[in-house]
Amino acid sequence: MTISHSLLPERLSKAVESLKALQREQIYFAPVRHHSPACSYALKQLIKEVQPTHILIEAPSSFDTILEQLLHSGVKPPVAVLCQTQKDIAEPTKSQNTTDQQTTSSEPKTEDNTSDLTPKSITYSAFYPFCHYSPEWLAMQMAKKQQANIQFIDLPWSLQTDQSIDSDSDHNRSLLSETYLKHSQYIQRLMQKLHCRDHDEVWEHLFELKDYDDIADWQNFFADTFIWCAMSRLDYSQESLIAEGSVQREQYMITAIGQLKKSNPEAKIVVVTGGFHTLALLEGLWQNQLILPKRSDVTQFNRQRKSSTQDQTWLIRYSFDRLDALNGYASGMPSPAYYQTAWQAMLHYDKTANQDQSGRKSRQQLTLTLMSEIANKLRQQPNYNNSTGFVPLKSAIEQATLLADLRGHNGPGRYDLLDAIQSCFIKESIDTAHGEFWLLVQSCLSGNLLGNVPTGTSQPPLVNDVYSTLKKYRFKLDDTNPKLTHIDIYRKPEHRQRSRFLHLMTFLNVGFANRLDGPNYIHGQRLNVMFEDWRYALMNPLMIFIKIIKLR
Repeated sequence: MTISHSLLPERLSKAVESLKALQREQIYFAPVRHHSPACSYALKQLIKEVQPTHILIEAPSSFDTILEQLLHSGVKPPVAVLCQTQKDIAEPTKSQNTTDQQTTSSEPKTEDNTSDLTPKSITYSAFYPFCHYSPEWLAMQMAKKQQANIQFIDLPWSLQTDQSIDSDSDHNRSLLSETYLKHSQYIQRLMQKLHCRDHDEVWEHLFELKDYDDIADWQNFFADTFIWCAMSRLDYSQESLIAEGSVQREQYMITAIGQLKKSNPEAKIVVVTGGFHTLALLEGLWQNQLILPKRSDVTQFNRQRKSSTQDQTWLIRYSFDRLDALNGYASGMPSPAYYQTAWQAMLHYDKTANQDQSGRKSRQQLTLTLMSEIANKLRQQPNYNNSTGFVPLKSAIEQATLLADLRGHNGPGRYDLLDAIQSCFIKESIDTAHGEFWLLVQSCLSGNLLGNVPTGTSQPPLVNDVYSTLKKYRFKLDDTNPKLTHIDIYRKPEHRQRSRFLHLMTFLNVGFANRLDGPNYIHGQRLNVMFEDWRYALMNPLMIFIKIIKLR
């Protein structure tokens, strides 16, 4: 898909021209969707061709303090940056005699309620995840390889909380939220026009399933992603974007880019941002000529940048199940294990440059591999053993390929695979299909990969304490698959300590473990049983950290 610019609103037509004009000034924009393999592949080609001296990334400038950790060779995604800041807010308190005063006093009430305000300190947390195929992660790795300078250009987290969070809202969120794109009227109309079920299917249909060579044509690819995001942005008023904080963040980014270009006119700059913000950045940097920041803008920028010292940042391990949009993650692509495999296929194609191999054949092979893995796991379940034999598997693979052809895809995609599974593996009515069936399919596509950070990396004290305790009691930390443990609670003191820890985690309701069998001391039942059986799974330590913070 390359959109005809003659069909665009005048504002976007001008913005596309600005995109090209800024490239002549050696400022190259990569409007991306977070955690998109296609965007990463196009960005890879852009950086290889341009050979930038500077790569600017949309992330809080306070991340500069952990840049060395992010570039450490021992870091293995998925990982996340946890960013925190503390704010003192004033909360109204009720006087003990308020009711009496309201019923007996005849004196007029004053408007001065200063004495009724109590200061309270609140910690606001945000996380910024990376996986192997995140464009931001790829940008950092390629910058390291090519010795380009890396700069994080978004507003410090402490200032973002001033703009977009109040004392009654959730104190923990993703810094890569795609809420505006998800609810855009433009994308809703596209869904209807293309007969897609949600915005993820629209995205996959238009971008992820392009031929690899078309994705590698980064000029046209990023022009299309820019238009997709800019059309969505036109659904929202300037007032709503100011209230949400996007405008303030974008002004900070505009100044960061302009200040770099002003101080280093020969710099070759690649700017990696969420596509929703690109329209504002283009308009702020180009108005028939390159707009460099005024002295007042630079003064304000430097003052805001100093606020990054109020932020605390840590690099922590993350997991595929927490990265999956189907599990409630606020941004990015669903089914990370599926797209991780798709990304590896892209890299293999790019590395071999085999003319006999195409994106279509690569995706067909990907579908065959994943479909076989899903069928094997379903066969291990007694309820589905008869529905996943050779014939249904062969039919599902063929149907996924035929669906891709019918829909005009360059090889089967995730939705083609899911529709083929539904058609060939489910024998009863779709409405009565077991929920466990789809949970198992989802878990196969979501994956259980757990990232790694090098030993000695600074971590939040509570996360460190959780890890050290888990290691002390010999829990397995390699992945997020559920595991069983058998505890001899009477004869082995170390097992008894392990049991106490599991009971504590259950009491805190952090989702780490559930007991399957053992004595019930509360009701005095089965006290003769000498063992406990537990099922546990290592959820993201950040989630344990956040849940315990909330309990406080």
